[in-house]
Amino acid sequence: MQERVILLGPTGIEKKDVIKGLSEFAKTQAGQWGFEWVDFEHSYLGAILTSRDMEFPGYMDAPDETQRELWLAAWQELTTAIHVNSSDRHILLGLHAVITRLTTGTRCSIDIPSVVAFRPTKVFVLIDDIYMMWRRTEERARGQGYKGRPSLVQLLDARRAELLVGSLIATR
Repeated sequence: MQERVILLGPTGIEKKDVIKGLSEFAKTQAGQWGFEWVDFEHSYLGAILTSRDMEFPGYMDAPDETQRELWLAAWQELTTAIHVNSSDRHILLGLHAVITRLTTGTRCSIDIPSVVAFRPTKVFVLIDDIYMMWRRTEERARGQGYKGRPSLVQLLDARRAELLVGSLIATR
């Protein structure tokens, strides 16, 4: 049976460490069986933004309609590329369910029905210590104001929203 695992988590979560551990665990449990890691924002949304001369800060600050159009275009590219109906690929899909910005607050950036149609077998929402998440986002921003630099309160909101969206996806 094909596994389709979705890995959610707000900014500041170290998904790569979890992915490495999960992949190693899966191989020990099922021999050569492993996951194909798909980083949605990096591989698909980033490509759509690049094709439209837009960077992530512009996407994060864009109106809801623009975000939805860009996200859906990237999602269509993803589903075409991985052939969602294929039964021989085990996919670990990482994405952010929400975006949190000073000017717009926390809002859901994904199309939940599209993610539900992906038919995930499991949905994991990663959480971490808020102070560690904040430190990581600050280190990544390197003091550059245009990059995402959420406050502790915004990170708490994002973490709560990711959990809610993850629950919605998992129960549909």
